[in-house]
Amino acid sequence: ANLRKEKEILDTLVALFAPKGPVSLKVTKHYFGVFEDMCNERANELKPGFKLSFVPENGIKILCETHPGAGFIPYKSCSSGEQTFVIFLLTDLISNALSQSNILILDDLDKLDNDAFDALLKCVMQPSVQDSYDHIIICAVNHEDTKKILDKYPDIEQISI
Repeated sequence: ANLRKEKEILDTLVALFAPKGPVSLKVTKHYFGVFEDMCNERANELKPGFKLSFVPENGIKILCETHPGAGFIPYKSCSSGEQTFVIFLLTDLISNALSQSNILILDDLDKLDNDAFDALLKCVMQPSVQDSYDHIIICAVNHEDTKKILDKYPDIEQISI
């Protein structure tokens, strides 16, 4: 009887601390809540009203509220410019807020459509972003449309290879 009771207690503990158990879920929710707050603070500086929500459900789902009161929608349902902004927020969180590296490298940007690329450049050129980094390196293939968008920003030093 004592062994059965002990086994029940141990089974309960194993279930509570299982990778998808309630304790792990609470810990994940807590820490992703901290990351969510950090991203939303930055989003509010750059695009007031834009919010992220991290939902621990079969991994972490990213939901976005693109305008105040619009409700949260899945990341994949956002426009390419909004998706690019989310990627910037996550990159900013990792490369600056958490690591304090003060260097941002954005590569392979020629894959973005023109509107998303322009939206990203507008975001990166904002004073609060500029003040957060010592260096921002933007890499893209030298296509005519990419060059045309970059030329709209005279403060971006271009290096062609």
